[in-house]
Amino acid sequence: CTGVQGPMNGRLAISTAGSFSAFLSFALGFWPLLIYFLADTKGGKTVDWPEAARNAPGYAWLGGVFGGIFVLILTLVIHRRGASITNGIIVVTQLIISVVIDQAGAFDTTQRDCTGLRGGGLACMIVGIALGKGFFEDMDSLNVQHPHVLTCVSEFVDEIVQFVQHIIDNGYAYKVDGSVYFDVGAFDSKNDHFYAKLEPNLKGNSRLLADSKELTKYKVKKLAKEYDVQKKLHEKYLESLNA
Repeated sequence: CTGVQGPMNGRLAISTAGSFSAFLSFALGFWPLLIYFLADTKGGKTVDWPEAARNAPGYAWLGGVFGGIFVLILTLVIHRRGASITNGIIVVTQLIISVVIDQAGAFDTTQRDCTGLRGGGLACMIVGIALGKGFFEDMDSLNVQHPHVLTCVSEFVDEIVQFVQHIIDNGYAYKVDGSVYFDVGAFDSKNDHFYAKLEPNLKGNSRLLADSKELTKYKVKKLAKEYDVQKKLHEKYLESLNA
């Protein structure tokens, strides 16, 4: 739910104000929580309030303050940095704080040591956030506007499989040893189709084709003009420019 809440609040903040969006989020959430509280405690009668006031430490009553700060920051930042980066930073920060709390046994929680597995998982997530942040910094340096919506390729695996299957059904790709290769010859044989648009002078270059030794292991002659070769040709072309 929090993954959806942030973008929704951020979108409302664009049309109104971040403060109002955060306020409305809590105002709307107040009523279902109130109904649940009244039903769960029979109108508050099952809670010994004097006993709770004596036993619960003062900080235990102030959790909502941090919740409000969290929602406000999320609302203000998410459309500037994107949902994936913002939510990723939030998750990593929560995990780091949780590991510290577990290690110290704070807030009357059970003490749990920070194992190498936990530390390694946190490190991987931090690296992922850093890479994503670096990407957007590069885009900023090129004056490229941030996208309105960020997606992950893993969210569209089914659509990608269907798309690739559609290319195969049209006769422009085929399977070899569990991989799918684009059929350049079939594509070029159609009217108004020319695959080597980016580097037309490299098309049919026998010397560069012969240098593509990594394809010999397949022992399939047809692969000599396929996608992997085009990638190799482009790399050779870049090398010639640098030379």
